[in-house]
Amino acid sequence: MIGVMSFLIVELIKRVDADFPNNKNFRLAHKDKPFWKKELTGEVAIAVFNTIITTPVIALMSFAIVEYGLKPHVGGQIWAETIEAWPFWLQLLVGLVVMDLSLYIRHRFVHHFFWSYHTIHHSTREITWITWLKLHPLDMVVMGLIDVIIMYFAGFNGEAIAAAALVKFHFNRFCHSNIVLDYGFPLRYIFVSPNMHRWHHAADDPEAINKNFAIVFAWIDLLFGTFYVPKDRAPNAYGVWDKEGHDVVGTSFKEMMLFPFVEAWKGLRGRSGREDSPASEVNPDLRDDAQVS
Repeated sequence: MIGVMSFLIVELIKRVDADFPNNKNFRLAHKDKPFWKKELTGEVAIAVFNTIITTPVIALMSFAIVEYGLKPHVGGQIWAETIEAWPFWLQLLVGLVVMDLSLYIRHRFVHHFFWSYHTIHHSTREITWITWLKLHPLDMVVMGLIDVIIMYFAGFNGEAIAAAALVKFHFNRFCHSNIVLDYGFPLRYIFVSPNMHRWHHAADDPEAINKNFAIVFAWIDLLFGTFYVPKDRAPNAYGVWDKEGHDVVGTSFKEMMLFPFVEAWKGLRGRSGREDSPASEVNPDLRDDAQVS
């Protein structure tokens, strides 16, 4: 259902963009390939895998960690009694802030210490609504468990965690949409927009590397000095490239699933592949075939 709605929204924006060609906001970022793109088959495959297999695995692992690992051995949660006394809407709001702070922490973690797995997400050359689920399953498991553990220690119950996670998931999907959308002052400094997150994926600007880690609240990146959203331009290229300008990761499901293990094997044999953050191999001359206009 969400996929169908996203497709219809993209088609609507295409019509609006055709009627209002000078509109600078709420328009397609990539007009040539707004939905059916060369990466779509592999992205759909890994998204389906993560939806029907990885997500239930994370849920079961989270339950096991909380019930059999944390509760019996760690003891009480830090602010559990205080949080339980709040109305649900306040639990949801504060829980969303805590979860986005957690996302910020673990997002920076995987960029620096789990990059060969997180490379899969950044390898996409055309950002669309489905890109948010283009994650290596192990990358998704690590990030999901970090979220649950942090939320548990803070003192949130299962309902608040689930509700905050649902809002975050939808916001994540929205911020990967193939639209140009900037909120303007002051909202652009409060909430993450598709424009802001698009710069997180940029491959043609060294200043954009390791920026914009939050997915809901832009002020978190402002707070930690990682906010980067130029007002006068948009990225022209996305993906992860080698020094010769070739894609580091293939577009098929098999290539994406095996990539981290191939990189580990290269490292063991002394022929290490790309293990660092994207910053060292940004090529300012790179230009994707789907331009932002």
